[in-house]
Order: sequence, then C-alpha cells, then structure tokens
Amino acid sequence: VSFIRIDSDTNAMLSDDKIFADYNDTFTDVNWNEWYRSYVDTAYRHNYMHGYGKGKFGPTDKVTYAQFATIITNILGYDANKLTGEWPTNVLYVADKLDLFDNTTKNALTSDPITREDAAQMIYNALDANMVEVVDGKLVTTTATLADMIDSDYIYITEGEIVHIVQEPMIS
Repeated sequence: VSFIRIDSDTNAMLSDDKIFADYNDTFTDVNWNEWYRSYVDTAYRHNYMHGYGKGKFGPTDKVTYAQFATIITNILGYDANKLTGEWPTNVLYVADKLDLFDNTTKNALTSDPITREDAAQMIYNALDANMVEVVDGKLVTTTATLADMIDSDYIYITEGEIVHIVQEPMIS
C-alpha cells in the first residue's frame, strides 16, 4: 500500500518519503538510526499508535491485548484518545462490539502480552470490520472495510483524511 498525500498549497502529490520527511522527534526512546524508526513514524503519523505519552514509545516492550486492540481500533478509524471513558475499558468495549476477540484466548487478561496466534486472529477478525470516520464530531461508519484498504494499491490522503481508495493511481 502506498500512501499519497495531496499538498493543500500546491495540489502536488507527495509520496511516503515526502509525507514523513518533516517528522520531528516525538519519541525520545526511538533513535533516528533504528531499523524500525520509519515504521514507528508511520504508525504515529497515521494515528495508529500513540506511545505511552511524555515522549515514550517503548520500542522493546511487549504488546498487551489491550494495546493491540487499541492499535486495531485506531487503524479502523476509532481514535482511542478521543473515545468516551477511560482506557482501556473504552477500547475494549469497541473491540468487543467489533468481535475482535472472537476465537482468541478467552482467559487472557488484557494486561497480558498478546500471543502471535491471538494477534493474527484479531487482525483476521478485523478484516471485515467497516472503517469509521469523524463527521461533525461523530463517528460514522463507512462502506470501506479494513480488507478494502489492505487490498488497495493507493490510498489518497487530503489534509490527513483518506478521501479515496483505488486500485490504480489517479495520476500516471
């Protein structure tokens, strides 16, 4: 999947490297020369992962069930930071409504590190979930699913919002 942003001043198409070139050091524990740095930057810029706050990401920490549910719900368009209620209860409520925990370890605590098996199952469960977007301050379900987004070759982004998912680029 390629992310393409339309620059609002010039209407020029910007690719991944231009989108993230202006990234500043949000996380003090992610060194600029680490192999995973661009992945952390991408996840942060697209609001998929927020880190712990106060400049900490925890790149070597194990991911818990609650954190993984947060990542998936953020990818689907829910912003865990803006959901009503306290984390992780608010995210777990959404994840449960989306059936993200179906066929996963039922007795695992949300604070337990997630197994690779359950992570894969949760991703699979999310594939048919509809994406949401914020319209006039309210969450609105879209017709696009996570599988649609993954199957697309290009995702066009204007002012940080996904505006069109296509199989071929709009401009050759």
